Amino acid sequence: TPAEKTLVVQDLRQKFVLRLLIQIAQLSRAYVK
Repeated sequence: TPAEKTLVVQDLRQKFVLRLLIQIAQLSRAYVK
């Protein structure tokens, strides 16, 4: 159903954003050193 598809897309987007945030945090930490 379209609703299920939307949920899947939201889940993927959340994982993508989380991964991005983690990468940014690691990069900023490397720059601070």
